[in-house]
Amino acid sequence: MNIQPEFSPLSEEHIRGCADLFAQTFSQPPWSEDWTVELAHKRLSGLFHSAGAYGVVALVGGLAVGFALGQEEAWPGGSQFFVQEFCVHPNRHRSGIGTTLIREMEKALRNLGVRHLVLVTAQGSPAQQFYARSGFSVAEDMLVMSKELECNKN
Repeated sequence: MNIQPEFSPLSEEHIRGCADLFAQTFSQPPWSEDWTVELAHKRLSGLFHSAGAYGVVALVGGLAVGFALGQEEAWPGGSQFFVQEFCVHPNRHRSGIGTTLIREMEKALRNLGVRHLVLVTAQGSPAQQFYARSGFSVAEDMLVMSKELECNKN
């Protein structure tokens, strides 16, 4: 029997647990990225302490089993919110946690006057399918671009 999580706004005390979850989740397939808990903590803490940051966490027995974190941005026609990280424990996928995280985030952001949610995810991934079921659509007029830089730091 899965214990149902409690959902609450993300706070400083949740960052370490979310970093553990993040590193564990994104180090596994299909992502297989080179995350450590320390690097994940640095990323999430930096996001959490940035202007306009807001997040929601799903907790079971005080442990993070999912979270969403992003940043409100000024934008013509009203503010938008860029969801920068979204994570659900792999053993809890398809349990409703992700859907509830989005609903809880939407409810709070509507009360703040946010008019748009924006995020980036891998094309053709299960995450893309999840976001589409949650009401997100592909922005046909937008394209994500990146560029590798040769780093001078040792």
